[in-house]
Amino acid sequence: MNIPRVILFGFSGMAEFIFAPLVKELTGIRMLETVYTFDDLKEIDTEGDIDMIVINAMIIGFNMHKQLQTIKLRFPEAYLLCISPHGIASFLGVKMIKYGIDALFTHIYSESEFKRGAAAIQTRRRFVPEYIKQRMHEPEPVKCKGYAFLTDKEHALLVQTMDGLALKEIAANMHIAETTACTVRKNAFRKMGVRSLVDMVKIGVQYNLHSREERAHVVHS
Repeated sequence: MNIPRVILFGFSGMAEFIFAPLVKELTGIRMLETVYTFDDLKEIDTEGDIDMIVINAMIIGFNMHKQLQTIKLRFPEAYLLCISPHGIASFLGVKMIKYGIDALFTHIYSESEFKRGAAAIQTRRRFVPEYIKQRMHEPEPVKCKGYAFLTDKEHALLVQTMDGLALKEIAANMHIAETTACTVRKNAFRKMGVRSLVDMVKIGVQYNLHSREERAHVVHS
């Protein structure tokens, strides 16, 4: 009898320690395979169907459409469960569902909601928190649309801004002049509809801009 394969993707350090037991409880599967990066995920052995991929929402950034599309194409049979260690803005949750997430486990504040989510996940049905369901039929705010128009350079600059780097350091990392980096950031701010670094950080948190830790593929038993 084949044992269903469940991949834990993007959870590292303390997040892995905390969420692996939760995933086992939600799925009823005692053995999890863990990968930490998109490159590792793309290289994983697909011999034997992947039953489920559990994704850390914090690994998904501005280009979530391409990231999730890549996962769906690579593992068409897999049920995609996304878990967020932190609160997710409703517009981001809507996009995750739109781009292929089957279940989004976040903002679980009651036992009944937890049981409803667990039952949906165990039977591979769609699960969407109520506050995201309500948002699905509302028009998207203008500032939420701006990220789709960011260039790769603007995206890279904002990621490094969220990592706490000064403009001078970012310019050096990107091999561009500091004045050019300043212009790139202004363009990104304009597209995102923000006017200050503080506002950009708030939006960046909502869009999960962060640095990613590179680690290897392991198996939990």
